[in-house]
Amino acid sequence: MLIITMVFWGGNFTATKYAITHGVHPLAYSSTRYTFAAVIFFALSYVLEGSVKIAKRDFGVLALCAVGLVANQVGFIYALHYTSTASAALLFGTMPIFAALISFLAGIERPTKRFAVAAVVSLAGVAMIALGTKGSLSANLKGDGLTMIAVVTWAFYSVMATPVMKRYSPIRLSAYAFGCTCVVLLVIASPQLKSQTLNLPHTVWATYSFAVICSLVFANILWFRSIRIIGPSRASLFSNLQFFLAALFGVLLLSEKITVIQVLGGVTIGVAIILSRPRLKKLAPVESVE
Repeated sequence: MLIITMVFWGGNFTATKYAITHGVHPLAYSSTRYTFAAVIFFALSYVLEGSVKIAKRDFGVLALCAVGLVANQVGFIYALHYTSTASAALLFGTMPIFAALISFLAGIERPTKRFAVAAVVSLAGVAMIALGTKGSLSANLKGDGLTMIAVVTWAFYSVMATPVMKRYSPIRLSAYAFGCTCVVLLVIASPQLKSQTLNLPHTVWATYSFAVICSLVFANILWFRSIRIIGPSRASLFSNLQFFLAALFGVLLLSEKITVIQVLGGVTIGVAIILSRPRLKKLAPVESVE
C-alpha cells in the first residue's frame, strides 16, 4: 500500500508543477482540489459506511488536522511555484525526522535505535540525490522555506490524526479533515478563483484529475491504512521513495535529467526502509469509542 501511495505522491509533484505552470493559479488549484476530494470522501463514507457521524470530542483534533493541512497546502503549492520540483522533493526527505519528533512529543510512539539508524541512512540517500543534481539545493530560499513549512505541517497532520484513526476509517477522517481545509482554502483563494480561466489544455485537466483522484483520494486512503498498521514514523520513511520517483517522472514527463548518483540515492532509501522493519514501541494504547 505504501509503495502505491509513493508512486501517486511522486507523480503529484510533477502533476502539480505542470498545472501551475500551464495556466492554473496556485491557490485555485489547491482549494478546488481539496473541495472535490472532500465531496468524494463524504460520499464514500455515506455509501460504504452508512454514516458520516463523528464524536464531538474529536472535533478539536480534526480542527488541528485542518490547520496543519491548510499550512501544508499553502507551503507546498507556493514552494513548487517558486522553486523546482526536484528541490522541493529533496527537502521532503526530512519529514521522517519531524514525524518521529512530533510523534514522541505527542506520546504516540518512541523510535527505536534501529529506526534512528534507518532515518540517518534515509537522509543519506536524499543527500546522494541532492549531489546528483550537480548544483545547489535550491536557487530560491523562499521556495525552500515554504517547502519546509509543508514538510513539518504534513508530519504534524499525520501524527495528530493517528489517535483518531483508531476510531474512524481513513475515508471518514479525510472527509472531515479535507472538508474543514477546503473551506479555509476557498476563502483564501477567492481572488485567484475569480480570475481563473477554465479554458485550459487537455493535459492540464488530465494532471488535475490525477492529482485529485489518485494522489489525494486513493493515496490518502492507503496512507492512513498503512499508518494504522505500522505507525507514522516508520510509514514516513517510505515517503522518501517519492523523491526518487518524482525525479523519475520528471525525466519521463518533463524532460529533466537524472544521474547515476541519484539512482544510488534511491537504492539507499530502499535500504533504509528495510532497516525500519521492526515495529516501533508504543507508549500507551489508544482509547476506543463504544
